[in-house]
Amino acid sequence: MTQASIGEVTAEIEGSRARAALMCCALVPILVGVAAMLIRARERPDADALGLGALTLATVVVAAGLVFYLGRLIHPDRLMVGGEGFAWRSLGRTRAYSWDEVRDFQPFVLSRDVVACIAFSCLAATPAGQQAWRSAMMPAEWRASAQEVANLLNAGRAAWAGPASRPARRRPIR
Repeated sequence: MTQASIGEVTAEIEGSRARAALMCCALVPILVGVAAMLIRARERPDADALGLGALTLATVVVAAGLVFYLGRLIHPDRLMVGGEGFAWRSLGRTRAYSWDEVRDFQPFVLSRDVVACIAFSCLAATPAGQQAWRSAMMPAEWRASAQEVANLLNAGRAAWAGPASRPARRRPIR
């Protein structure tokens, strides 16, 4: 496992295996149905290329979604919060941020009951070599609610961020 340099980890939240399992259970019958339609369509002599292409694409997309959620079921995302920043590990990749280069964590709500992600702002280099704030996001699929995760990250930033005038820098991943 790659460990980000965020100081001592004070809180750690694991991704929701239950949601990943639910998505896998939903995608398996869809994949079986789309694959069965593709097999039946390929056996018909009057099948058109556009229909076969669309069914093939649908099969590939659903299969990719199934592989993605199986990966999250086996290795759930992990959010680690420490005194120097936070790190988010997803599918073998770790992204680390110092508290000085992030702000404004909040759930992005699609509807009353559907939270799409946790949105935040982070500093990034512009083509001119300057620092500018840009939007970023992370999934909302944690064992805690998206609002609780956003509150934890906002509290961490409030407690540990340095003065606003200090230039932000990305922490190396060890």
